[in-house]
Amino acid sequence: MKVEVKKIALENYKKFPSKSVELFPRTEISGRNREGKSTLQDAYLDVLTGKMANGTEPTSIRRKENGVEVPKVDVVRELTLAIDGKEKVIRKITKQKWRKPRGQSEEVFDGNETSYEIDGFPAKSKDYTEFIQSIAEPSTLLMCSNPKPFLDTLQKSTAESRKVLEKMSGFDIAQFMEENPQYSHVEEITKGHSVEDTLKKLRKELNAQKKKVDAKNTEIAYETNRSVEAEDTSSLESKKQELNTELSRLEEQEQILEDSAKGYDSLSYEIRGLKSSKDGLVSKADKELKDKKAVIMNVYYDLAKNKIEKESAIRMLGMELDNHIKAGQQAKADLDRARQDYPRIKEMEWDDSGLKAIEAETFNDSDTICPTCGQELPEEQVAELKASFEEKKKFRIETELTKKETWESVKQNQLKGTCDLGNSASAKLKKTNEEINKLQSEISTAQDEVAELTKQIEEEQSKFTELPESVDMTNDEEYLAVTARIAELEEKLKSFDDVPGKKQELRIQISNVMKQISNVDTDIKIAQAAVTEKEKRIAELKEELKSLGQVQADIEKNIDTVLNFSIQKNKALAEKINPFFHHFQFSFLDYTIEGNPVETCKMICNGVNYFNGLNYSDKILCDIDLLRGLQALNGLNLPIFVDNSESVNATRLPRVEQQMIILRVTDGDLSVKELQ
Repeated sequence: MKVEVKKIALENYKKFPSKSVELFPRTEISGRNREGKSTLQDAYLDVLTGKMANGTEPTSIRRKENGVEVPKVDVVRELTLAIDGKEKVIRKITKQKWRKPRGQSEEVFDGNETSYEIDGFPAKSKDYTEFIQSIAEPSTLLMCSNPKPFLDTLQKSTAESRKVLEKMSGFDIAQFMEENPQYSHVEEITKGHSVEDTLKKLRKELNAQKKKVDAKNTEIAYETNRSVEAEDTSSLESKKQELNTELSRLEEQEQILEDSAKGYDSLSYEIRGLKSSKDGLVSKADKELKDKKAVIMNVYYDLAKNKIEKESAIRMLGMELDNHIKAGQQAKADLDRARQDYPRIKEMEWDDSGLKAIEAETFNDSDTICPTCGQELPEEQVAELKASFEEKKKFRIETELTKKETWESVKQNQLKGTCDLGNSASAKLKKTNEEINKLQSEISTAQDEVAELTKQIEEEQSKFTELPESVDMTNDEEYLAVTARIAELEEKLKSFDDVPGKKQELRIQISNVMKQISNVDTDIKIAQAAVTEKEKRIAELKEELKSLGQVQADIEKNIDTVLNFSIQKNKALAEKINPFFHHFQFSFLDYTIEGNPVETCKMICNGVNYFNGLNYSDKILCDIDLLRGLQALNGLNLPIFVDNSESVNATRLPRVEQQMIILRVTDGDLSVKELQ
């Protein structure tokens, strides 16, 4: 959805008794500090989000005189919006409520109430809220219209800012877990806590477990070095010696069988080697297939990124082309008007009938007769009358001549103005036509590049589709040869006279003798009470040590799992979000001095953190890119206010699809103008 603000009208709002400002696709609002530039931004956000530009509630908006709020006047802020090209006028009116308590002569203030209008019709609060929500949620509108709320969230909590970006981007952790099943038990490990808190907890548990292991090793060393006295066990030792002799005899027989069965073992060994080679061939083929797919996908993603960038450039050029077309149309209209007006003005002539009538006037001799007595007036009086007549006639003629000169001067000025307008319009028309031709050429070139990229993308998709989902070894000569050799050797192995069975039988006998020896050893240990107690305790301690070691290994495994999960998850999040931002990039992972990853959320511009060392000019450009990117994530196109823009060279301000309203501090009064 695209929204442009066409006009902001205010009454009794902050410093303005009454103010109406018309805005353009690229508008510069300039003036001295405290002239009301930021007030216009506050009013815009107040109407749409109920917040000021600094993110606070609009608590002090009523106009003041001599530091005191003007009572009993309505505070009005009105926006004329173009929503997807359709004009909408919305008003927000704050009125004071007054009441007269019983028994008092004066009214007392009883709070404020707010009413709303849409296109001149009264609207209920519910209807007004639904209208705003049809554009976007007020919180989303605020965050996408003003960088401060997101930046404040980013400074306060990187975790909260990450949640905002994940929600806006549609990053689906469930999908990520489905695509990476090796992390399926991460949720069981974290139990709903953050990765950082989980790692702190696990490392604390690991340190505690290591201390338990160290303590158990110390206890085992103590028991091992502790001296004890054993009872006389000579008869048991003699029996043990006999059993050992029998064991030696059986082991000699086993050796003889081993020597006679070398062929069997050799074949078995060769078969195991061939099976290992067979498995290696499958693994190698599988890796080669995966590598091919990875190469194709890397090329695909690079092409897709380039295509998106080219399409964005085409849209920017198209907007610029539209602006030049409009400018050319205006210049053509001015030129046509000048061509029509110039001959019309030139043919205009002064009407001198009045002058001629005055010049034709003569002195009336009847004026020399006295109206009272009817006699001729004295000569000196007649002379005075004639002189007066001629003087007045001269004055009237001079007056007419002055009018004619003034008219001629105005005519010449009109001709000059019309000529200047025509020359200016002609020059502007020529320039805009040149720019239009240039932009059309650039757009055509870019469109060709997009078409070529689209072709290349389709080719890469075709390459990927042609590859099999899994390795096929049915035509691999080496694999087939190894498989055939294994079958051949396994068939030969069957020719041996049950060597494994005989060896198994002999192993049972040996095992029985060893069990008897073990029983004798047990008897010896029973006889040696102290020794037995000691060895039993050591065995118990070693078993406990084994359990402790397993717990330690499990904790270490969980730490590795959580670390790898955090790295891969944040890599996927960055790949999803960062294409929407150009002047800076989000970094979601940091590392401690020890090299351990820590989840974070940072805005990095040219290698510099937004909050640490970035100059004010680049901060302004980051703010613009932030709003543009957040709007893109939410499918919105909203006006972007650029405050304190005097720190940024006008040539560095980017051309964006959104309406841009630039607030700039100057030495003059508040003024609004359109920027090309």
